[in-house]
Formats: sequence, C-alpha cells, structure tokens
Amino acid sequence: MPQLIATLLTGSLLTLTSSAATYDLRSDWSDSANPTGVWTLRAGSVVLPHLSSWTFDSFTPPQGGWGDGDTLPFWFKSTSTVLTAHDWTPNDIVVHTAYETHGTTDGPANVAWKSPFNGTINIAGNVWEGRDIGDDFSGGYRSNRWSLFVAGNLISTGVVSGGDPYSSSNPFNFSLGSGGVGALANVHVFTGDEVMLRIERLGVQGDYVGVNFQVTQVPEPAACAVFVVGGAILVFRRARPGRMLLGYGSTKNRPDRSMHPPLSQK
Repeated sequence: MPQLIATLLTGSLLTLTSSAATYDLRSDWSDSANPTGVWTLRAGSVVLPHLSSWTFDSFTPPQGGWGDGDTLPFWFKSTSTVLTAHDWTPNDIVVHTAYETHGTTDGPANVAWKSPFNGTINIAGNVWEGRDIGDDFSGGYRSNRWSLFVAGNLISTGVVSGGDPYSSSNPFNFSLGSGGVGALANVHVFTGDEVMLRIERLGVQGDYVGVNFQVTQVPEPAACAVFVVGGAILVFRRARPGRMLLGYGSTKNRPDRSMHPPLSQK
C-alpha cells in the first residue's frame, strides 16, 4: 500500500508539472491575425495591420508581415530573401525598427504577451542585429536598444549593434541584460498584465533585429499536492477496513465489552 500511495503522488505531481504552458512568439506566429492569442505586434500603442507585400526593402518573392503601409516598424516571419547582406534564416522573427523619416510618429516597435492567468512566469529569449551596416547620417554602425517591461515596469535592457559579437548563431540572451537572470525568473503576473519587449533605434536610423521571445508558466504544485496527499490517505484508510487511524475502526478490533460490563450491571 505505501508503494501505491507513492505512485499516486509521483504520477499526479508529474502530470501537474508537465501541464505548464509555454508561449513562443515564433511558434505562435500568425500572418492572419493581430493580436493572435496572447501576442500583439505594435508600433507604440498602434496595433499593426497586415501587409502581403512590404516594399520598403527589396525581397524576392515579396515579404508579408505586420506594418503600417511602407512605414516602419515592420514585423515579419522570414519567408523570402532580402536582396542585401543579412543575418537571419527562414522562419526567424525579424523587426525593422523605426527611424527619423519613417514611422517615428507611431512609436517604437514592440511585441506584448498578455497574461491569461494569475500566476508566476519565467521569461526567456534573445535578439541580434540583423546585419552590419553603417548609419548614413550619424556615422558608425546602426544600433538598437531592447527593453523588457512587466506591467509597465522596466526589468532589463541591452543594446545590439552592427559590429558587435552577437549574431543569429550567438544572440544576445535576455539573461545577460541589465536585470540579469533574476529579473526573468519567477515573475508574478495578474490576468491582463503585459510582458512587453520594445526595440528602438539608438542612432538616427533603425535596422533589422532578429527576435526570439518565450514566456513559460511556472506550475504551482503546493495546493494540488495537499489535495493529492489527502486523496492518497483516504485511499489508504478505505483499503484497511479493519483499522482506523484514530480509535477503533471495527468490532473486530474492539475489546469484548462482556468482560467489562457497565457499572449498572454490577
């Protein structure tokens, strides 16, 4: 019987752990809806419409994605080849950030995950500059700042730039940002809270940035464990009808009252 209880506990807790949800921007990507599920692609507070053929840069065949006309920013999941040197592969999520003469009125590129529950999450992901290109106005390489916010509060930030050590094969992990690993782990959220990744130019011109972004729900086993333990004890008690945990569980284990008659019978 103890083995049965152990099996019930282990199986139930493993089931609970495996039920934790993971939300991944790449896996959850949609070219038909924005917002899609928990994800929203925006420029500032503007929810971006879909474009079947973005003409700001030259792609073959035409690249679709999320943007406001031919302005910036523009979010896309790579399905075409851009006719310039670049550092991303098919199915990578990429954003071209806004800059001086294109799209600055709407605001910076951002993607938001909206919590569907009260609970605890872990945040993960990375970014890299999509190409090494000079800034035509200010000189040097183009660069972009990434920032993570939870419910409007900045938790970590960092910078990617042309010429830096980061690339699609060696991206800048969020865990290496200003907030460190601790800012991303066991983060409490309420239903409707947003975890937002914002990406914006540092110089005059924006550029392409590759993005990976995941949010994982942390399972909360404590309350369920109590329920499972209680159920296991109940099973154990019912499986031994001749005994109770407290007192006498059956007439079989009770003393013979005939040997100890009540005082009135003496």
